[in-house]
Amino acid sequence: MSGSGADEKVLRRGESVRGSTANERSQMKMNNIESYLRENGELTYHNKGVSMLPMLKAGRDLFTLRAKGEARCQKYDVVLYKRGSSYVLHRVVEVRPKDYVILGDNCLNKEYGITDDEILGVLTSFVRKGHEISVNEPGYRLYAKVWYALYPLRRVWMKGKAMAAGAWRRLRQDRKTEKPKKPVSSSLGLTEGITENERDLLYLLGCEIHGIKPDEERVRAMDLPVLFEMSLRHSLGAMVYEALKDQTPKDPETAELMKKWQTHRDKALRRMMLMDAERAAIFSEMDKAGIWHAALKGCVLK
Repeated sequence: MSGSGADEKVLRRGESVRGSTANERSQMKMNNIESYLRENGELTYHNKGVSMLPMLKAGRDLFTLRAKGEARCQKYDVVLYKRGSSYVLHRVVEVRPKDYVILGDNCLNKEYGITDDEILGVLTSFVRKGHEISVNEPGYRLYAKVWYALYPLRRVWMKGKAMAAGAWRRLRQDRKTEKPKKPVSSSLGLTEGITENERDLLYLLGCEIHGIKPDEERVRAMDLPVLFEMSLRHSLGAMVYEALKDQTPKDPETAELMKKWQTHRDKALRRMMLMDAERAAIFSEMDKAGIWHAALKGCVLK
């Protein structure tokens, strides 16, 4: 199963993993999930995948579904639906007249245009760390609302981590094509060929991601013009500017450089806002036309 999903063991309500018989497991290999839900009304699966973290952990937790009836799903329901040949367990975050917007608890991109006909089952309870939790419990309902409310912050955090990881990969690739440099010791354990400027760039990215103010003395010792060029080359100018904007020396030369840096940051923000608006407009037109679609990681829509 894609996202949070299941292995081959499908269990009736109340059975343990070891309690399922070989005949039952064999039967479920031959029958699909749709027919099992239709015939039995509910099923219990092992969780598989990371898209519903922190609620469900692969290999540890179980979840129980009931077959979806005629009634429409509600916001914050966790539903099972089919995407191609894969089964996906994600959360409803918006109910629309003809379809739903769905998002995994540990995912960045929402899925649009999922219809009632595509939804096979709705979560009724789950077993987490050996404790069974009903979706009707107040604590769970509060978790669902708070966790989705934090989605904008989680999105920024996860994008920042992805950008920092991408920057590190590009830095490593750059060093492969450059002349060998004298090794520099690092508190991060990166000692093979990393330069002072590269280490400063990673330090500033870490400060911005974790919301930490960079050390003023360290900033004064940095080669800011070189860092400016490096940050632009790795598409990290806006993040590095945010880390530096209140910590740089006040001399005219540095002030002029920071003004250029700020201009780059502002342009990056405008591009992001325009791209988000264009993407929303495109998705809206696709929804009106009944075209199923999903945002792909790394895709740029203009």
